[in-house]
Amino acid sequence: MKRFVIIDGNSLLFRAFFAMREMVTRDGIYTQGVFAFINMLNKILEDYHPDYIAVAFDMKAPTFRHTAYPEYKAGRLKTPMELLSQIPLMQEVLQAMNITVLEKEGFEADDLIGTMTAKAADAGLESLIITGDKDALQLVGENTYVVLNRKGMTDFDLYDLEKMQERYGLTPQEFIDLKGLMGDKSDNIPGIPGVGEKKGITLLKEYGSVEGVVAHADEIKGKLGENVRANLEEAELSKWLATIKRDVELPVSWPELAYGEPDYDRLIALYKKLEFKKFLQNLERQTPDEVTVEPEKDLLEGVKEVSYEDLLDSLKNNRTLIIEMDTDDNHKQLPEVKGVRLYNPEQMHYAECTVTPLDFEIRMGSLLDKEPELVGLGLKPMAYTLLQYGMDRFTLHHDVEVAEYLLDPNRSKYNLTNMFLHYANETLDGEDAQKRLMALDCIYRKQLPALEEKGMLSLFRDCEMPLIRTIAGMESQGMKINPEMLKSAGEELDTQIAKLEAEVFEEAGTTFNINSPKQLGEVLFETMGIPYPKKTKGKNKYSTAADVLEKLEEDYPVVSKVLMFRKASKLKSTYVDGLLGLIGSDGRIHPHFNQTVAATGRLSCTEPNLQNIPIRDENGRNIRKAFMVSEPENVFVGSDYSQIELRLMAALSGDPVLLEAFRTGEDIHRLTASRVFDIPMEDVTPLDRSRAKAVNFGVIYGMSGFGLSENLGITRKDAQRYIDDYFEKHQAVKDYLDRQVEIGKENFEVKTIMGRIRQIPEFKSRRYMDQQLAARLAMNSPIQGSAADIIKVAMNKVDAELREREMKSKLVLQIHDELIVEAVPEELEQVEELLRRNMENAVELSVPLDCDMHSGKTWFDLK
Repeated sequence: MKRFVIIDGNSLLFRAFFAMREMVTRDGIYTQGVFAFINMLNKILEDYHPDYIAVAFDMKAPTFRHTAYPEYKAGRLKTPMELLSQIPLMQEVLQAMNITVLEKEGFEADDLIGTMTAKAADAGLESLIITGDKDALQLVGENTYVVLNRKGMTDFDLYDLEKMQERYGLTPQEFIDLKGLMGDKSDNIPGIPGVGEKKGITLLKEYGSVEGVVAHADEIKGKLGENVRANLEEAELSKWLATIKRDVELPVSWPELAYGEPDYDRLIALYKKLEFKKFLQNLERQTPDEVTVEPEKDLLEGVKEVSYEDLLDSLKNNRTLIIEMDTDDNHKQLPEVKGVRLYNPEQMHYAECTVTPLDFEIRMGSLLDKEPELVGLGLKPMAYTLLQYGMDRFTLHHDVEVAEYLLDPNRSKYNLTNMFLHYANETLDGEDAQKRLMALDCIYRKQLPALEEKGMLSLFRDCEMPLIRTIAGMESQGMKINPEMLKSAGEELDTQIAKLEAEVFEEAGTTFNINSPKQLGEVLFETMGIPYPKKTKGKNKYSTAADVLEKLEEDYPVVSKVLMFRKASKLKSTYVDGLLGLIGSDGRIHPHFNQTVAATGRLSCTEPNLQNIPIRDENGRNIRKAFMVSEPENVFVGSDYSQIELRLMAALSGDPVLLEAFRTGEDIHRLTASRVFDIPMEDVTPLDRSRAKAVNFGVIYGMSGFGLSENLGITRKDAQRYIDDYFEKHQAVKDYLDRQVEIGKENFEVKTIMGRIRQIPEFKSRRYMDQQLAARLAMNSPIQGSAADIIKVAMNKVDAELREREMKSKLVLQIHDELIVEAVPEELEQVEELLRRNMENAVELSVPLDCDMHSGKTWFDLK
C-alpha cells in the first residue's frame, strides 16, 4: 500500500520556533523555526519514505468557524512577527523540495488534512498525519494514523484505532464529542463548564454522544446536571466547531503530490540565504552529479601556484599578503611551526612551504623583510609565535575573525566556513588550503565596507588591530612564578580543605561526597532538616548552587563551611595545581588573552584565567604572591582606573552633580550616600558609603529593587526607595538610561563611545525575563563597553611607546581596568609617567580619567 504523509505546517512550525534558541542571519532573517522544521521533515522523509506528501497551512483570512462564532480563537496571544515572517520562508523551502503546500481561504489546515486523508482512503492509500494538535485524533481510521508531537521536536506518539481505545477508550468519532463536552480554552470553544476529560468520557460511555447527552440532560444529577442543562446549545456548538471538515474542494491530484527529487539549484540558493550550513553540506552528499555545490567559479580562476621564493620575489614592499601559519601556539615551550601558506592577491600567486625549527626564522625573516601588510584569520597565535622567535617587526593589517567579532559580537565562534557562506553564499572545503586563502581574501574585501557602513572601521583599525600585537606581546613576555610558593599555598589549602571536610561531617553526623550536589542536598535538607530556601525542587530535587546556600550560611554554620570548602577546593585545583601545570620552560606563565569572546568588548583570559584570582580572599592573595618580577632589581608598576564606569556614567548622562563631583575630586560614594539617604556629608558612616556604592553600581547595571535588596540584605521596599531617590536626585542619569533602552528597542543594539555595537536580540522576545535582560544590557553595555574601549586604547598606547622608545620595561598584564608593567630600575620614573599619561589621556571625556598607581616586587604588592 502506498503511503501519503501530510503535515500540519502551522502547528509544527510554531512548536519548532519555540523549541529552538533564536537564530538570525547576518541580514536579520529569523530562521530557527524553519531550521527545526526542516530537521524534523528530513527525519520524517527518512523514517516514513512517503510516496505522496503535502504540508497544510492556515491562512490569515477568517474561516467559516469565525463567521459562525466570532469568538472562535479569540484571546489568543498575537503570533510574534519573528514567527510569522518564517511561514513564507518555510513555504519557499517546501516548494524548492517539490513538496506541495496546501492552503485555502476560509478553512483551517485541519480541514485540508481531513479532506486529503479522506481522499487518500478512497484511493486506497495509507495516511500519516504529522501534527502537534490533538484535534487530528478524530481523523484516525483503518489506514489513517496520527503521529502526534508531544513536546520538543523529537517526542512523538503514533495513534491508530487501538491506541485511541487504549488512551481514551473512545472511537475517533467519539473524540469529537469529547471536545464538544470539554470545550477548548486554547481555541475559545466553550464546552460545558466543569466537564473535563474524565467527566466527559464518563458521559460519553453513558449516553454515546453530545446529542445523547442533550437528549438525556434531565437525567443527569447534581451540579454536573445543572451545568449540562444550562449549556446544551454551547455543547452542540462546541462539537460543530471541533469537527474537522472532510469535504473541502481542493483541486489537487495525486501525481502533483508525488514525492520526488527537489529543485537542487533553488534549494541551494535558499539554504545559502538562510545560512543553513548543515543542510548545504547534506545536499553536497545527496545531489546528483549534474548538480554540484561548489565555490564561486572565479574563486580560483587565474590563481597560479608558485614556489615560496618566487612569490617573495614577486611581492612588492608594503603590499597586502594573505597568510596562514600552521603553529601549535605552545605557551609552555617554543611554539612549533609546520608550515606557512601565502597568497599575493596583486599577482594572484599562491605558495606554501613546510618549515623546520632550523629554517623557520630564515624563511619568515625573508618574508618580513618585504614588510607585507598581513591578512588572516586569528592572527594572534602567529604574532605570538613570531615574538617567541624574536621577530618583532611585522604589520598585522586585517584579521577577519576580529572584524567579524565587531560586526557580530554575540557569536560564540568565528570560523572561516561560516563567514565565507555569509559573504560569498558558498560552502567551503576547510581542508583545501588554497581555497581557504582565496576565501580569506574574499571575506577581507567584503568586511571593509561592512565595517565602514556600521561606523566601526576606525575602531577596527586604530584599536582592535593594534591590540593583537599588544596582547601577543603580553603573552610572549609572561610573568615569572615561584613554584615553591605555589606548592606551599597548596599545602595550606589542603590542610584547610581537610579541616573543613571533617567539620562538615561532624555537624552532619555522616560522611558523604561534599562535591556531589545530589548527596550534599540530601544531607543538608533531609538528614539535617535545614529548610530548603526555594519554593520548588528541580529534577535533581535540591539545588546546592551558591546563590541558594548563601541565603542559609548566616543561620547554619555547616552551610558556611561547605561554601568555604568549595572555595578552597577550587583555588587548589584551578589556581595551584592548574598554575603548576602551566609553567613554561622559562619559569614563566604565558596566559592566553582572548579578544573575540566577550560581547561587551572586554578581554578574557584563559590557561590560566588570571582575571579570576580572588584579591579579597587570603588564599587568593597568597597565590598572587607567587607572581614575581623576573629580575630581583625589577619592579611591577600597576595603574588602575579609578571608578571608570561611574565616570563614564557622569560623562554620558551629563549629570551636573556627578560631573562636578568628579571634577573636584569628591568621594562619589559618600556624595551619593549623603544625597540619597539625606545625611550630611560629615555624618556618612562606612556602612552608609558601602550601601551607596552598591546603589551607584546597581544603577549602572540596571539592577532592580529585588536585586539591590539581595545585594545589601535589606527589604525590597527599602532597596527600591534607594533607587527611586537616586533617580529623583539624578534625573539626567535616569533620562540617559531610559534613552538607551528606547534605542535598544528601536534598533536592537546600542553603541559605546567609540562606536562598538552591542546587539541585543532579547528585545525581540515576548518573554518578560528576556525583555528585562534586554533593558539591563541596553543600560550597561554602553558604559561597560566604553570602559573596555578605553583600556584597550590605553594599553595599545603604553605598549607602542615602550617599543618605540626601545625601553627594556614591558607590559605584562591587563586585568579589567588595570595595566601592569614590569619595569627595570633605571626606567621606573619614565614608566610611571608614560603609564599615567597614556591611561589618563586615552580618550577625551568631560570628566578626568584618574588612575591609582602602585608598585611592588610581586603581583600581590600592587594592592
